[in-house]
Amino acid sequence: MPTNPTLHLAQHFLDIQQPHKALEYLSKNPQLEDAEYWRLLGRTHYLLDHDTEASQAFSEGLRDCLRSLNSPLVSASDES
Repeated sequence: MPTNPTLHLAQHFLDIQQPHKALEYLSKNPQLEDAEYWRLLGRTHYLLDHDTEASQAFSEGLRDCLRSLNSPLVSASDES
């Protein structure tokens, strides 16, 4: 369970089968530097059958994780 209050509430909405509310809350309270935000946003879009948006959110979360590790894969993927 996320410790950040914004992400905790979004997770709660997903747990009670209310992805529309989770999306609304995540959209109003972006946590762009938090990989958990991107995971929750991706899951929310996935549950709403927003496949393109889900893929983009999961990709951004992965990119963020790689950046935090100073991975050379980030600079290679940013060039493409």
